Amino acid sequence: MVPIQTIPREARDSTTRYELQSPERTFTLDTVIGDGYILVRLGDREYKVVLKNVAPSTFEGRINDKPITVRIERETESSIAITIDGETTSFERPTSRPGKGGDPRAPAAPRASDSLLSPMPGRIVSLKVTTGQKVGPGDPLMTIESMKMETLLTCDREATVTEILVEEGEVIRRGQRLIVYSK
Repeated sequence: MVPIQTIPREARDSTTRYELQSPERTFTLDTVIGDGYILVRLGDREYKVVLKNVAPSTFEGRINDKPITVRIERETESSIAITIDGETTSFERPTSRPGKGGDPRAPAAPRASDSLLSPMPGRIVSLKVTTGQKVGPGDPLMTIESMKMETLLTCDREATVTEILVEEGEVIRRGQRLIVYSK
């Protein structure tokens, strides 16, 4: 792939950082959502990615104007396997949030049962709670936007918010931990 023109970091919108671990090495990706595309930075290279969902877990698009087909073969909280133009690769996801103060060597993240998980990919519009706040069933936690529709996420239990793992404006993926609870 040929890198596209580099956009100075100061001129970008907020980025989301991902660390993916393959058997051979760890990849750190910074992503920026543009108008109809995603800008992906891998090391000192940048790629303009345009994808369209054409079937469940299947996308067609372009990377730097080269046509591609991407299929998500398997995705869990801790790993993802994708096929790009017939070549399948698996990655492990670290348990912390690199780029947001997380350390990949940190202790394991809380179990999903102690957390609010995103029901869909989207963007955080607003947070309705703060760390340390006591919440109960039906209490509003945050609003997310997906496919130009806003969804209010509410609490399903009596708990205390011990950690908020996202920020307003952040792009999120389905199944991503958003809030950690304690009893």
